[in-house]
Amino acid sequence: MPGEKASDESHSFDSTTQFRVGLLQVLDTIIMQIEERFVALKEVVDDFGFLNGVSIETTTLDKIKKQATDLALKYSADLNAYEFTSIIESFKLKSKILYENVIEMGILEILQGQQRLTNISIISIQKSTAINLNYDEIMNIFDESKSRKVVYLMSLCD
Repeated sequence: MPGEKASDESHSFDSTTQFRVGLLQVLDTIIMQIEERFVALKEVVDDFGFLNGVSIETTTLDKIKKQATDLALKYSADLNAYEFTSIIESFKLKSKILYENVIEMGILEILQGQQRLTNISIISIQKSTAINLNYDEIMNIFDESKSRKVVYLMSLCD
């Protein structure tokens, strides 16, 4: 009727409510895109997850061969199933040795780093002595003690 307000006019939004609605729409879009990416990444993990070090170390050889074959069949344009499975099988068999070597290298690096820190600490504690050291003289003494010239000249004379 004339003079009556339409039902949609009575629900006008203030700027705060409009901002909240817009923000919720943006957040909803972001959440949906994250979920889509999560699903896509889960598929990648399902395909390639068996290739991580822990998985190769702990999974049985038969299961790794099956997963390698499945991956090669899925990407048949890029991978030869027999060749890829053979490579993965070989890697599985050698992984224990590789893993042990990496652990040993890591431990050695840690020990070397600790030794360097210890040496730096000693120099820091003995700062007054370290300032007065003549490094050129120390390097010359070291060079003379480690010199290979004598050994080389002696081997030429023999």
